[in-house]
Amino acid sequence: MKKCLLALIALIGLFRGAQGQLIQTGQWRTHLSYKNALICEASKRYVYAASSQGFFRVMMNYSDMEKLGKDEGFANNEVTTLAYDVDSDLLLIGYSDGNIDLLQNDRVIFNVPGFKNKLLQGDKRILSASFHENEALISTYFGLLVVDLNNHEINDSYSSIGPNGTAIPVLSSTVVGDSIYIGTDRGVRFAKWSKSVNLNDYTQWQWAIEDNRAAKNLTAYNGTLLFELDSMVYQWNKGLGLFLPEKRSIARIWNNEFGTHIARQGEILTLTGGSSKKESINLVSGITQFKDGIFWFCIPHDAKRSGSIGLCRRSKLHIWQCVQQRWFLFTHAIRMEKQPFIAFQYQHVRFHLRTVHQISELVYGGNPFQWHFGHQRRCGYQPLR
Repeated sequence: MKKCLLALIALIGLFRGAQGQLIQTGQWRTHLSYKNALICEASKRYVYAASSQGFFRVMMNYSDMEKLGKDEGFANNEVTTLAYDVDSDLLLIGYSDGNIDLLQNDRVIFNVPGFKNKLLQGDKRILSASFHENEALISTYFGLLVVDLNNHEINDSYSSIGPNGTAIPVLSSTVVGDSIYIGTDRGVRFAKWSKSVNLNDYTQWQWAIEDNRAAKNLTAYNGTLLFELDSMVYQWNKGLGLFLPEKRSIARIWNNEFGTHIARQGEILTLTGGSSKKESINLVSGITQFKDGIFWFCIPHDAKRSGSIGLCRRSKLHIWQCVQQRWFLFTHAIRMEKQPFIAFQYQHVRFHLRTVHQISELVYGGNPFQWHFGHQRRCGYQPLR
């Protein structure tokens, strides 16, 4: 008991010496514009994340947060889409007002304001984006935009491509083989993807699946199309099939160098060649994967009862680190009372606490320390070796 008390006293001393005040149990420090991260995306050097009114990035070498927005040269603070193209090393940033920024090499910003400047009545937010060769396909409620990544301008826009030339919202889009597919509020439509085809001619488009449900998260997979329909994953391969029949909330379906990933409530399913791998996760609103293979999650504010909120990562050793406006939260599994003790480290000191179920959260506003679960019986602290 004496050793436990000494560990707690030393811990509090470190926190107060560096920051001045430890957050009390059951209380949340107010950083609302960054706490509720909704979407995230990884480039070669950073992980970017956005909430409803905040935008930031985390540098991998330092695990430190950098605030982004108008003051840093970006078009807006209200980000609705983040999409990264590894071939061109370019991050596409879409905003609530229809504006678009292209961030080249994590440094140079090219603004594409054409859609924002159009006189349109209604919701102009950028809903999603995908890439094909040197172009970005951008989905909006007013149709599909095609942005040239070399010239940094909108080359084409397709709006009246619904049945009989009606306007139709495009929620998601991708190219598979020689066809382009768009997810709408009534299913999936497709057309031949060729410069010789006039895609503004609605007769070029037809239904892959016509439904009264919205199709989202369209992604190419082994020459076929995967997409979300009513929280289930379907596959289109010249015919419709149910790929994952369980009805679960889906955060994202996407491709990268590690394979095709389906992130949904309870698991991440990674498909590589003919094999698959599952990892357990909790409720997330967004997800990405850095080049080291570590997944980063956006955990919504509604999920704070289960632990962390904000932008978090989980290493291969199941160490969780969460970032929100220079505050690092280590709370994801802290209430799992079956674990006999928790070990965490700050600089060169490792702490061991046994009654972890009594701790709501530990926050330190500076360089991060890390914690993990173990089964040792000792209680106290010791220098790292």
